[in-house]
Amino acid sequence: MKQKDLLTIVLFLIMTSAFAQNNRANDHSQIYNSDSYSYTNKLLKRNFIDMMISNLSTGSKVGGQLEPNNKSLDINKQSLDSIIAFYQEDENEKTLYTYDIKGNIIRVIDYIKEENSEWRSKYKIEYTYDEDNNTEMQVSYKNDTLLNQWLQSYKHEYTYNDIGKEVKDLVYKWGSEANEWNLNSKTEKTYNNEGYEILITGFVWEESTNEWENCCKEESSYDEEGNLESEYGFNWDKELNQWTNKSREDYTYNENQEPIVYIYYSWISDVWLESHKKEYKYDEYNQLFQTIQYGWDLEEQWLNDSKITNIFDEVGNTVQEIEYDWNEGDQIWMNDYKYDISYDLAYLMTEVLWPFEDDEVIASVNMPIEIKAYFWNSDISDWDQEVQGNFYYSDFEYDFLDERETVEAQIYPNPVDKQFSIHFSDVYQQTEIQLYDIQGRIVFQKQIQNGESINIEHLDTGVYVYLLNIEGKTQRGKLIKR
Repeated sequence: MKQKDLLTIVLFLIMTSAFAQNNRANDHSQIYNSDSYSYTNKLLKRNFIDMMISNLSTGSKVGGQLEPNNKSLDINKQSLDSIIAFYQEDENEKTLYTYDIKGNIIRVIDYIKEENSEWRSKYKIEYTYDEDNNTEMQVSYKNDTLLNQWLQSYKHEYTYNDIGKEVKDLVYKWGSEANEWNLNSKTEKTYNNEGYEILITGFVWEESTNEWENCCKEESSYDEEGNLESEYGFNWDKELNQWTNKSREDYTYNENQEPIVYIYYSWISDVWLESHKKEYKYDEYNQLFQTIQYGWDLEEQWLNDSKITNIFDEVGNTVQEIEYDWNEGDQIWMNDYKYDISYDLAYLMTEVLWPFEDDEVIASVNMPIEIKAYFWNSDISDWDQEVQGNFYYSDFEYDFLDERETVEAQIYPNPVDKQFSIHFSDVYQQTEIQLYDIQGRIVFQKQIQNGESINIEHLDTGVYVYLLNIEGKTQRGKLIKR
């Protein structure tokens, strides 16, 4: 039996195609994963898009238009307080989430259920934020059951530029003997003029020399639409005192700016050799319903490796995902793993305080309440349930005050049929506009000049959220497409 922990199940909700929705504001995973104990190491702060859309009133979809209701989303929310996983083999786990008054996640604690039915805490992460709501510090702990106390493990200190982009992540490891924090590693990020991440460099702290040493780096490039096009990975060769090729990742997109092909290459014997490939397929509603992974064989051809299919309900919630492995001998797809997801249709995700990091877009439209995971049991030729994850929420009221200056731009016309223009102070020459749909997915992004006309004829009718960003100043609001 291939057991999967709750990490795999929860991250399923964080759409595996999230890079497709977010490639324009791509934030790579940290080079150093110092907190590798559970899925909670992925949690940073509440979804920024969620905060932005929370200023809207939403309603039911009628005839392609959104009928507003009387529920105010910027006052009351449902906060995800805990997730409890019930495993087939009686090994239950629980994670608790705590937020500050602004809705930032400030504490995550993992528990495991003992044989005496009592919950024992295992790991903890605590977060602090700066005045701009950026994560300032992240400290992880492990519970020492013998001492019955929390022991510090790792600490991250984040630095940001003037427009809120992370430029440095400084990592410390706790030294129990000296009872102090010791430098461990560092990542530095560089962005281009459009705000896209083009370089991330990793360093390790060398105690013998008290200096930073190069470790690895990743360089990214983008197409004219702002889609992530290629990523090159490098390792530092101490003997040669230079960067050496490690990996290459290429992305291809369709006319809707959705990824359709991803290819990973390895640098071997001074040439790039294919390693694996993923192909993405979408339905008529532009929902990712199938992902196929291939492996490159010695005969220089792509062979089936694994496949994922998604099934959606009528409003766009992913209600089932099935994973398959390729049986080369029988030349057929074999069932491997399955997830069934249930939702509370009374709440949209825009009404949920969700603690996962802000570079991932939630696939579900409504609030998830339960996930059941099954493995394929060949002995009985049927699905066998392995784990059930339940999501628990409570009412939450918060104050989110954006203290940053605004652009003070005007959008006309609004509502819009085909084209609109943005007018702002002559002090600025251009600004960046981003449009998000009601599910929080980015559907349009562009650098524009003052007064420039923007054509959104290709977008569906409905309510969108616009975000303007110019020299650290922001403005967001509602745009109605008729």
